[in-house]
Formats: sequence, structure tokens, C-alpha cells
Amino acid sequence: MAETLFEKILKMQEEQGLDPWAPFSDVEEWDLVKWLFKHVGQTGMEEFTKLPIVSAV
Repeated sequence: MAETLFEKILKMQEEQGLDPWAPFSDVEEWDLVKWLFKHVGQTGMEEFTKLPIVSAV
């Protein structure tokens, strides 16, 4: 059975010593992104990323 793209990326991250939620800063940020994808449409996500509290980083 062939390795999926996700499995390849995870393996590369592990080899480089990166956290599994990279490129996000931490697991909390990763959880936020997962929630956004599950509950918010594309337009809502674009509006969210334009909020000053999000883009000020």
C-alpha cells in the first residue's frame, strides 16, 4: 500500500524535528484552524484572517 501525501509530510516533519502541527505555532493554533475548516466557509475564513488580532502577528 502506498504512503499518502499526509503520511509523507508527517514523516518529513518528524525527520526534521518539527512538531506535527507545523507550520502553526502550537497545538492551540492548530486546533483553531481545524475548527475554522470544519465550521466556517471560505468567505468567513478570509474575513477572519483579515481581523487585526489575527493579522497583527
